[in-house]
Amino acid sequence: MDESGIKGLESSNSDAEIRESSVARICVEGYNTSLHAYDVHLGLRELFASCGEVIHVYFPGYGLKTNSILNILNRFALVYIRGKHAEKKALKLSGFHWVGHMGPLSIVVKPYPFQAKYLDPILAATRDVDNMRQRRMEVMGFDTSLPKKVVETTLLKHFSKCGPVGVIHVRYEDEESKTLAPKALVYVSGEDTVEKALQLGGCDVTGFKNIHVYLVAGPLKRDRGVGFDLSKVFASKLKRRKLTE
Repeated sequence: MDESGIKGLESSNSDAEIRESSVARICVEGYNTSLHAYDVHLGLRELFASCGEVIHVYFPGYGLKTNSILNILNRFALVYIRGKHAEKKALKLSGFHWVGHMGPLSIVVKPYPFQAKYLDPILAATRDVDNMRQRRMEVMGFDTSLPKKVVETTLLKHFSKCGPVGVIHVRYEDEESKTLAPKALVYVSGEDTVEKALQLGGCDVTGFKNIHVYLVAGPLKRDRGVGFDLSKVFASKLKRRKLTE
């Protein structure tokens, strides 16, 4: 489709404001900061899955390196959940004794809505560097029958309202019919950009009204720069127990 065709799909209100978010943001403490980030990330997703759609688990400062070694996990994480009464459901899990990917623990859950500022002084120590890091968002809700170029261009314009956007990856699910896969990858710069994207309402462009971020990539499984491998810890304890029996 030519440039005029793309423009024809644009909304008259191209600078739509960020609307009221359907995403709840909570602060979580109480996990073992010596564990691998991947395990804690997986455990928090598992724990809060009953509250709604867990979109993002953010460990402030994770990924920074000191003397070529990844820093240990922050004592708190921010968890972003989409769903009806998501915050209310999540707060009920505070003090819950949990045994899973994170091992036995009792977590503390506090509300931390987007307008809250009480953690800003703590976040300030890592935010500048976190805002330089690339984040991968997985996006869905667009019309898969649209031309690939239209989807790429519209996603770029939509998420550029939030901050710097890098690569946008849209693929065909069926090459012959040119039907697009229902999910696209959008790479953005910075945690601030991610937070704004999570608060962004649907796009007013035809075929994009339900566009939303459904997942933000977390720590990699192979990212073993710091922390204990929980499976090895449990295996070692089991071995010692058998030897003493």
